[in-house]
Amino acid sequence: MTAAAAVCEVPASYGSNRPCGLPGVGRCPQDGRVFCVSHRVLNPIPYGGPDGDLCAVCATNPITGGSTRAAVEAEAEAERRGPFDHGVQRLRNLRVPLSTRRQFAGWNEPGFFAKLGGATATPILEQMEPVWRVGRFEWNQVGAGNRGDWSTYETGVTASGEIVAIGDPPTYRVDDVTELRNPYDITLIGQALQTLADKAERRRA
Repeated sequence: MTAAAAVCEVPASYGSNRPCGLPGVGRCPQDGRVFCVSHRVLNPIPYGGPDGDLCAVCATNPITGGSTRAAVEAEAEAERRGPFDHGVQRLRNLRVPLSTRRQFAGWNEPGFFAKLGGATATPILEQMEPVWRVGRFEWNQVGAGNRGDWSTYETGVTASGEIVAIGDPPTYRVDDVTELRNPYDITLIGQALQTLADKAERRRA
């Protein structure tokens, strides 16, 4: 690697435009992307071969030479989202009911005299777009002091295909999160949606 100051350009996580940013150790011969140790795939034969190691995106989604980075990312995204998008469509076609979803919106503070009587603040909950629940997954957090932190939340998918984190009762509070920590979790979520659709079809058979 000739540019010692170069940093990893592979997306840090699924759905993020933010590059990893760790020190780079090489450059992908397929799309020219700088990769770090974690996003380097050693000699992924038959796709790497004598040209050298590939970045994680190209190693898992090999395409022929001459493709642009945008094409590489589009193909990787399409491969990961295939089962997911199909699952969402099946659930919509089957009209599988969605679960209600509530979200923390603040605290309802008791008055002065109520506090003297022992009353405490209660959470204010907003009704959000309902979801199909798909299990617990890790989510990246954002905000000052939280860079690199993550939390596990119940996760759902709306009828429009949005993946959302769901807080736990009684407050249903969710820290500031941006995306799934593992970009390949969308494949597991897609499998969960397919399972829900399969169950719905068996019940109607």
